[in-house]
Amino acid sequence: MRVPFESRSELGLLLRVAHRRAAKEASEALSPLGIEARHLGVLLVLDARGKLSQTQLVDALGADKSGMVRTIDDLERIGAAVRQPDPGDRRARLVELTGTGRELLRSARAAADEVAGRLFGSIPDTDYEVVRRVLAAIAALPSGS
Repeated sequence: MRVPFESRSELGLLLRVAHRRAAKEASEALSPLGIEARHLGVLLVLDARGKLSQTQLVDALGADKSGMVRTIDDLERIGAAVRQPDPGDRRARLVELTGTGRELLRSARAAADEVAGRLFGSIPDTDYEVVRRVLAAIAALPSGS
């Protein structure tokens, strides 16, 4: 299928179409595990960075606060994460992976890797790396840029 987006001004639309496809396939792959991509994002960040406040998770994932609260509530409900008081700020809570969360993350990574293989497997490594760097650069831009 030929995608009708060719100019720089349409690149955002192309990203949106690609994101929708990737999100749909990821959701289908994660569904048997009882989670969605938003849960996987939190699990991945907590695994990489350790205990974080909800605000730090919001910043790391570009999420909204109320959505993050719901996501963490979900993860707590299934025993994948736990909130604990922050010793440095009695108003804040730190979110941490549990053993169940680490096991869930292993399964979710395997499912996500399968989806990534289908979506990106035919892209040469050099092109894949360029796309990854470009998307990382866009993601790192300050808000309003």
